[in-house]
Amino acid sequence: DRGLYRYNTDNEDFEIETAVPVNEIRGILSDDRNRLWLIIRNQLGWLDRKSGRFIPFDQLKNFGITSVSPGADGTICVASSEGIIERVNTTTLAVKSYNVFGQSATFATHRVQKVFDTGKGLVLVGTISHGLYILNTATGQFEKKQLPGPGGAQVFIRDFARYNDNEYWIASEAGLFVYNMEGGAIIHLRKNYGDPYSLTDNALYSLCADLEGGMWI
Repeated sequence: DRGLYRYNTDNEDFEIETAVPVNEIRGILSDDRNRLWLIIRNQLGWLDRKSGRFIPFDQLKNFGITSVSPGADGTICVASSEGIIERVNTTTLAVKSYNVFGQSATFATHRVQKVFDTGKGLVLVGTISHGLYILNTATGQFEKKQLPGPGGAQVFIRDFARYNDNEYWIASEAGLFVYNMEGGAIIHLRKNYGDPYSLTDNALYSLCADLEGGMWI
């Protein structure tokens, strides 16, 4: 809740970005127009790195933003706690909306925890209690994916990462899922008690692919 800091490589220290509101920064995303998009608590805005100005994105004011992801076509995907996905054109700032759950008003929660734009016209959508959905941006339709294992339809998904062009890793409260998008196969990896080479815990929070072909969990 102390705002945004910039690392100074010369002095090897941090400097606060005074133009950005001093609040909790929940997400950071860089686009191809030299802007740094920020989730500040539940709101969206961007820092123009050329001018140093911060601009709130008022089109999604009070939207309850939870996640942002870059697209391959000059867009960003923005997810909300109400189950809405917004695709923002970063050139025109036009917004297009998609409702993950449609008319499923009986659900107790509609929160989307994470979105990941694959750059292939498909967006991975991770929810906190309804598992995995995939948005086809050409048709605007969502496909519900059944994840293997107990309670696969209600898994709490926390993060996505691309391993290669067809393989995506999914971190969840029920372990790790490896999704092959081309063939549709999903492998489920869990903690195996007594096996020191298995996951140390089933509750996974974040994924990071390194530059040497490895994946950090």
